[in-house]
Amino acid sequence: MLDDSEAKGFTFGINPDSRVALLSGWRNFATKLQADVPKPLPPPAPAPSEGSAPAK
Repeated sequence: MLDDSEAKGFTFGINPDSRVALLSGWRNFATKLQADVPKPLPPPAPAPSEGSAPAK
């Protein structure tokens, strides 16, 4: 989302350096928030369908 906003020229006007600083700060903040988030669990294995032979 930040990259998209930056690419579209988010409020690039009288003080473009403020836009660069703001987007950089948000990006750093978001990165730090995600630092200790556990990885998602793998999806569960599909349940065997009825009438199928059991696995050996």
